[in-house]
Amino acid sequence: MRVCAVIPCFQEELRSSALEVLTKATIVASSSGGRVEAWLVGPTAEKHSSKAAQYGAATLRVMELEVDSEAKGVNVSLGRRIVDAVDELMTQSTAELATEGAPQPPSLLLFDNTELTKDVLGACGARLDAPVIADVVDLSWDGHQCIAQRPTYASKVMSKVHAEGSVILCSIRAGLFEPDEKPVKATTHRYKSPQTDLLGQVLKELVAPEGDTVDLTEAPIIIGVGRGIADETGKDLVAKLATL
Repeated sequence: MRVCAVIPCFQEELRSSALEVLTKATIVASSSGGRVEAWLVGPTAEKHSSKAAQYGAATLRVMELEVDSEAKGVNVSLGRRIVDAVDELMTQSTAELATEGAPQPPSLLLFDNTELTKDVLGACGARLDAPVIADVVDLSWDGHQCIAQRPTYASKVMSKVHAEGSVILCSIRAGLFEPDEKPVKATTHRYKSPQTDLLGQVLKELVAPEGDTVDLTEAPIIIGVGRGIADETGKDLVAKLATL
């Protein structure tokens, strides 16, 4: 079985949620006799390949998507390019295994549950003709199918979802698994990014949030407020609650 952590690489440092996905991939692979792969896609993919090996990925599949704001930019939407990249990595890696004479095991593709993933996960599933389970809090493999748990009804009910297929996609909610280093000797495969039809969109640059903006994907505590917190005094009270 192949357990593949799909990691978009657009920051100077890997997000904690990506390391959590690698950790969970290692856990699932060790319990099912599978192997861990890291699919690193983005302009900093090469830079983060060694980090992925520290967290258990024995096979690294690296595809750099260049973002050059001084030239023509990326003449397609970022989401479309990610979908094309995942499709290309699946096609090429499957072909490589076939030429090696290896049997074709099921592939479990794991994503962190970021805004980018929410944009592309369904499209990736449609492209690969594969089932998708989003916002997973736990998952396992019983030898024939993926068994995942995900919250529903505003997290009041925990549902168990079963999925079968040669390829299955899951996104994992952040903050549930402590990143755990499992250094391995890794083999690196490099791929060229596929050509994508123009969609009339140009990505000029990736702008990081400034100031003390919180990334809600990885925030350990989130306090929601509504009417009644209308002035700075009320906001100060909420800020104090977050530190308790």
